[in-house]
Amino acid sequence: MKKLFIVILACFSLSTIQLNAQQIFFENFDALTPPNLPTKFKSVDQDGDKYGWLTDDSKNIDPNYTFGNVIVSESWVPDGTTAGKSLKPDNLLIIGPIDLSGVTSDVRLKWNAFSLGFGGEYYEETYSVYVSTSETPGTPVFEDTLAAGYTLFKENIDISNMVGQETVYIMFRHHNCTDKMALVLDDIRIEYSHDIDMELSLLTIPSIHGPGNVNITGVVTNLGLNPISSFDIRWDDGSGFKSQTFQINLDPDESYTFLHGTPLTLAASQSSTITVEVVADKDELAENNSITTTTQSGAFTPSKKIVYEDLTICSPTFGGFCPRGIVELDKLMLSDDMAGVEIISIHGNTGADATAQDPMRYLSYADSCFDNKNLNAVVWPNVLVDRKVASSYLSDFSSFYSDLIEDFGYADMEVKPVYDPITRKLEVSCDVKFAADAKNFNLALVITEDSVHDATDDNYRQRNFYSPDALGGQAGRDMKSSTLDFSNLPEMVPASLMYYRNVARKIIPSYSGSFSSLPNDLFTDSTYSYSFPSYTVPANFKDTRLRAIVMLIDASNGQVMNSKGEDVEGGIASIRKAVLNDPAPFNVYPNPANDYAYVQFNFASNSKAEINITDLSGKVIHTQMVENPQLNKMVKIDKINFPTGVYIISVRNENLVSHSRIVFE
Repeated sequence: MKKLFIVILACFSLSTIQLNAQQIFFENFDALTPPNLPTKFKSVDQDGDKYGWLTDDSKNIDPNYTFGNVIVSESWVPDGTTAGKSLKPDNLLIIGPIDLSGVTSDVRLKWNAFSLGFGGEYYEETYSVYVSTSETPGTPVFEDTLAAGYTLFKENIDISNMVGQETVYIMFRHHNCTDKMALVLDDIRIEYSHDIDMELSLLTIPSIHGPGNVNITGVVTNLGLNPISSFDIRWDDGSGFKSQTFQINLDPDESYTFLHGTPLTLAASQSSTITVEVVADKDELAENNSITTTTQSGAFTPSKKIVYEDLTICSPTFGGFCPRGIVELDKLMLSDDMAGVEIISIHGNTGADATAQDPMRYLSYADSCFDNKNLNAVVWPNVLVDRKVASSYLSDFSSFYSDLIEDFGYADMEVKPVYDPITRKLEVSCDVKFAADAKNFNLALVITEDSVHDATDDNYRQRNFYSPDALGGQAGRDMKSSTLDFSNLPEMVPASLMYYRNVARKIIPSYSGSFSSLPNDLFTDSTYSYSFPSYTVPANFKDTRLRAIVMLIDASNGQVMNSKGEDVEGGIASIRKAVLNDPAPFNVYPNPANDYAYVQFNFASNSKAEINITDLSGKVIHTQMVENPQLNKMVKIDKINFPTGVYIISVRNENLVSHSRIVFE
């Protein structure tokens, strides 16, 4: 059997509609008060651990879920300790009796199943399904171990052998697993089945998008008893149906994701109501063949950036899984996707060990991320992506980019940071031009510092569970970044090796943003300007490595609709992105260099100058101060711990920032 499964994302810009066929029995648990069970439902705790099946509001399980009430069996429960309590469930859910004596045609048992498991891990919940004329389970008619967390599996089996029986019991048994999270079931039903029955199971069209073409996409499922080899998808926006034939072989219960060859085209600021249908020859059930939805276009397509808020820990005691995020973000920064991404690393701390706290911790920001009621960020480490999805580092970070980059950004943003290095005062303003009408949007500003490093402070060490030395850790994974291979480093990575990227230093005014930054009502093609309160950069922050990132936040759900960052003058990222062959007020020779190189100044100054050398990922590998540089003065740079490669050399004083390229061979 091939299953229809849908990854559950908190991404509400998509129109997602589910339809049901004719039903004999249906239970979605919404008409009762949790933790009570419905009539004809009974939980049997066969392992005697006093934990069994119970109902709960899906929002209590995960605020992303909007399923209403569900029924749950746990294989792990919190108990006030870090590890929690491991369970080995053998929980039987008995449903019945159900009277099928008056049924004369074929029927199917259907249900939805999903696992929790911290965004992807601890999801392997095992369960069996039984259908019988008594409460005693016999041979299972279905067995499965869930293959992914936070994924909705729609299951569908034939139980026509029970037609005509007055007493039928359906049983779900959660067993043969331990120390995962929980098995969740919903929408348990018995429906009439048909020889030919094609369902339009899912239609996904953006509710708002830029002007131009909109793809007509969705999922169809063969709910009939016979295979299907051909079907039509047709859609109509009032101008007549556009039909396309798909020569696709679908076995019973098999699903197919379609893309119609004719897109919907909308000019700027238009809306359309569209009906999509699946048509199969001799389809016996019409009510599940079509879905109607409305979509609209903005005046233009805003430039879109996705913001990754990385919840991480640098600590000798905690944070052993955090190197995974370091590696994933490094891959992202070196990919082509980086042009559409902003990254904020928010450091935190857990436990009571005051001698081993993360020196970059920003607890109020981290707490706000974990307290976000619209997401399920519950453990360190974690990453929030546009505050639409939370993941505990177990997914490829680039997959979030492909999932969310097409979301409508609502507005073009221009961020303008102005910094005074004498007073260390930073002023940031932002212009926002809206492509569509909107309401209740906020602006928030985050200041980050790149390549934070202190080799003299042991609290900058990084715990590393991917080391071969780590007991009970994750050794054996490929954990190589562009600069470090954590799979070959000790369990305690020395501070001398660690350069922490994109560290959150200040969020202004708060996690939710400023409620006075934009008017309540925002109009298409209108530009709004806002100046954030000034920020004085602390003396221990490197003002040459700062970035100002502004987030456009929908106050109704807390999601980030768009973001834009700019480097504060002289920042690392400016150096990384600059044209490397620009004329500079200094010379570097020899270039390429072997054991050493010289920097020759082409200017004189009464103030000191700073020389920085960074690799192409932006990590600072050498810093050198020069007092009162004079015209033609030369400073020697020794090649110490410089691997062969291309580097960026920058010179900064109170009047200039310039940069060039140097090659060490």
